[in-house]
Amino acid sequence: MKRTAALFLLSILSLSLSMAQGKKLNVITESAEIYIEPSKSSTMIERVKKGTSLTLFGSSTEQKNWYYVSFYSEEKYGTITGFVQASQVELVDGKLQKAEKPRQRTQVQSTASSGRTAAPDHGFGLGVLFGEPTGIGLKYWMGSRTAIDGGIAWSFSGDDSLHIHLDYLIHNFNLFKAKKGKLALYFGIGGRFKDEEESRIGVRIPVGIDYISGDVPMDIFFELAPLLDFVPGTELELMGCLGIRYFF
Repeated sequence: MKRTAALFLLSILSLSLSMAQGKKLNVITESAEIYIEPSKSSTMIERVKKGTSLTLFGSSTEQKNWYYVSFYSEEKYGTITGFVQASQVELVDGKLQKAEKPRQRTQVQSTASSGRTAAPDHGFGLGVLFGEPTGIGLKYWMGSRTAIDGGIAWSFSGDDSLHIHLDYLIHNFNLFKAKKGKLALYFGIGGRFKDEEESRIGVRIPVGIDYISGDVPMDIFFELAPLLDFVPGTELELMGCLGIRYFF
C-alpha cells in the first residue's frame, strides 16, 4: 500500500512538472508593447525593454502575428497577461535560458541594495501548517505564478496519523491589491496519502489566499482543500489550514 502511495504522489509530481513546462520568449527589439487585445488600437498595458522574458500561452486565433503571453511586471508588482507582436520576440532555447540566470541574480541583488526586499515568489520555502493537517509545509516556485507545494504533517481527522500531500498550484495576483507586498488567490490539484491502519489515498483540490511579504522573504496563507479518497474506499472530506513559510 505504501509503495502504491509513493507511486501515486510521484505521478502527481510528474504531471505537475509537465503542466508547468511552457515556452519562453525574449524581447529582441529595443522595446515591446503589451496590449489587452491583439491590436495596436487596443489599450497598451505596459512597454517592456529588450531582453525581457515572457511566457507563451498561445497565438491569437484572429491575428496570427500576435502572441498571448504573461510576464512579471516590476511597475505593477505582479504577473500580467496580454498580447505582443510576434516580430518583437523570439523563442528562447535551453542555452539562452541558462545564460540569463546571472542577469536575473544581478537584478535581485540590485533590488536588495536599493533597500527593497524582493518578494518570495521564487525559490524554496519551508514553514509550518496549523489546522488539518498540522506539521511541516513546503513550497517551490516553478515560475512567476506556478508552484509545487506539499506537507508532511499529522492529521487529526478519523484515526490520528501521518499525512503527506503534494499539490500543483496556479496563482492569480490580479484580483487583490495590497498596500505592501502581494496578495494572490491560488488553486490547484494534488494527491494525499494518510498512513492509517488501512492507508488512504485521495485527490485534493486546494483553494486559498497567499499574502507575500514585501519586506522579508516570507508568506502567510490560508487554504481549504476538498478531498476525495478512493483507496481503500470512496470518502469525501474538507481540509483547512493556516500556514507560514520562510523562503531561501
